Amino acid sequence: MRLSHFLGFTAAFACVWPLAVSADDVKEKSKAGLQVEAKDSNDSPKAGASLPVYRVRNIVGMHVRDTAGKNIGKIEDLVIELYSGDIRYVALSVGGFAGVCNKLFAIPLSSLAFADDPKDAHFVLDMTPEKFKSAPGFDKEHWPDFADANWAAEIDKYYQDVKAGKRVAAEKRKGYVGEHLVFRATKVEGMAVKNESHENLGKVDDLVVDMRHSQARYAALAFGGFLGLGDKLFAIPWKAFVVRTDSKGNPHLELNISPERLKSAPGFDKKNWPEIADPTWSSEIDRHYQDDVRSTTASTGKPVK
Repeated sequence: MRLSHFLGFTAAFACVWPLAVSADDVKEKSKAGLQVEAKDSNDSPKAGASLPVYRVRNIVGMHVRDTAGKNIGKIEDLVIELYSGDIRYVALSVGGFAGVCNKLFAIPLSSLAFADDPKDAHFVLDMTPEKFKSAPGFDKEHWPDFADANWAAEIDKYYQDVKAGKRVAAEKRKGYVGEHLVFRATKVEGMAVKNESHENLGKVDDLVVDMRHSQARYAALAFGGFLGLGDKLFAIPWKAFVVRTDSKGNPHLELNISPERLKSAPGFDKKNWPEIADPTWSSEIDRHYQDDVRSTTASTGKPVK
């Protein structure tokens, strides 16, 4: 996706910012951190434990370090598979590693470990400088076509992303997106939300990502006064949506929930987000929309993970 020829590993770190923790500390965090490729549905936290969930806006900008604790760069964006909600890649902006600045690299999320530290959440990439030098990169002003199967195959092969070959095929019906349509997560923000009558309900304000299973868990919707809901945000499970395309092929989210259920849904002020890592909060949200998730899954054949 992004093509760059790196300078030697011993080159001056022209763009590196100071490290906040020691190398030994990062190694320990890497061991304790969550390997984000784990998708076992039974791999759930103990009761009362906080959940490793983050807003996309808070993931963007997180540091990526090597196993020695050196900063490689930071997260510029996430790449999401719209049909399933899977986070396929991170777009890594290199900030001086091996003397290179201002290049981006698409790396499968499964190739990174995640250190869920409340004071210093970050990713760890265990890859030798030699391998990193030859990695396919791209310029910030020229993002690749994520829907290009050849591009995805090149990236997955380079990083040996074993998940890529194990995807469950889904029936593609007219107006529904294919199971491999991918999108930048920051571009999902602002995406239109409609009902099956094509009425505009609102738009996506942000996404909440489950780092344990590398999936979009909720979309925070701004309804813009629809049904008298005012300026509140509403976190709705990703599985309650159908991703549709219009006549021009542009995707949008379809949400078919009764006005009564929406009016009684738990909302929050956009300047005062709830503690999204609180399992009590997420349980309340999931319980409120459980019937809508079931009906959406039944109508689209979405895999339940």
